[in-house]
Amino acid sequence: FDLFASRNQFSHAPRCSNEHKSEWIWERLRFMALDGRLIVCTFKQRHSDDSHGIATGFAGYAVADVRSIRDGRGEKGALEHKLLQLWSSWNTGCKWRGRWGAGSSEWAQHPAVAEELAWPSNDPESGLFWMCWEDFCAG
Repeated sequence: FDLFASRNQFSHAPRCSNEHKSEWIWERLRFMALDGRLIVCTFKQRHSDDSHGIATGFAGYAVADVRSIRDGRGEKGALEHKLLQLWSSWNTGCKWRGRWGAGSSEWAQHPAVAEELAWPSNDPESGLFWMCWEDFCAG
């Protein structure tokens, strides 16, 4: 993925390959979102058809929200779910079908997260969708 944000012109192109770098980028995104900055991302074109509905190569997605939510359903205590809400302005056939997508089982498996994020949304055709941080980094 590539990220671009206003004001500081923050840009990150490579995948989140190590945990330290991934955590740094996550915190940076969270603070930029809280500060109301415009964040846009693109996903690299893939050689196989494993995009799960994400438009790759040319399309930019706005990052509408960046959330870290604790869910008490884990064996070792609370699980932390790092989720990004992306917005597709064109909303034509590019629907995220991966984890935390509109039809994914994660919503039923983690009702506290669904409640915190007010899922399902009132307008499924809004172009807004949620994606977990791991899938975002893999993009």
